[in-house]
Amino acid sequence: MRLLSNYDGKWFKKSTITEALFDLFLTEIIDANAYSKLFIVSPWIRNIDFMTSIRGDLKLAMNYTPSRISLIKILEEYLNRGGRLTIVCLPPHKLISQEDIDSLIYFIKLRDQLENQESKLLLSSMIAKTTSKILINKPMINFLATLKRKFNEQVDIIYNERLHAKIYLGQHLVLLGSANITNMGFQYSDEVCVISHDNDLLTKIRGFCDSLLQRGFSKKSEHYLINSYLNLPHEIGKLHPEIESLFNTIQHYLSSKEKGKLDFISYPYLEK
Repeated sequence: MRLLSNYDGKWFKKSTITEALFDLFLTEIIDANAYSKLFIVSPWIRNIDFMTSIRGDLKLAMNYTPSRISLIKILEEYLNRGGRLTIVCLPPHKLISQEDIDSLIYFIKLRDQLENQESKLLLSSMIAKTTSKILINKPMINFLATLKRKFNEQVDIIYNERLHAKIYLGQHLVLLGSANITNMGFQYSDEVCVISHDNDLLTKIRGFCDSLLQRGFSKKSEHYLINSYLNLPHEIGKLHPEIESLFNTIQHYLSSKEKGKLDFISYPYLEK
């Protein structure tokens, strides 16, 4: 077992946590087959980059040797070799606030009723800020949707609305600690993790990861209905085209197909 952190004494250094996670992924790629299973358990996820130049010869794992590689490219390499991936993360309704949606609708309504240009400009600024808050986790949603769209049954996405654990588990190594799989978690925040190849620990952590689906507050993406948690206007495109695109992405790739469309509620003041 090895202890990892982002800091050494008083000076910031390149994250040994990131390097260890990259090594874990490379190990899994080299040995990937139809029986391989990889877990990423992290409330928040971003498509982080890994610097490859200091990690030895990548030709053992890949057919090319880029100086930088993104998380999604690494996972695609693993999945293309037949492995299975389970991601446990927060559900979409924890990434998008109903309060922000309602505030945006209210600001749009108020702006359209005003005639004073100075007040309209102030509200336009508030609308832009609220829109940005709603879209802040769009990269995470697009990341999950891309994997689901490309690999479908090879990728299981489990939503756990109480999730706080951070675990990265392969067949041979486990990395666990405080770091979300984000740039903040792996490079900038003051985090601590451990990495181990102990078989007893691997077995116990694998059992814990397998049990996450049994939680009453966990749900597979294909059984998840976002409109059970969020109320959205019929004319969602009037809020912002990117917001409409965001919810279409969730509907098509990260939510149940049981209902053909999202159920929108009526906000008369958004309708002409």
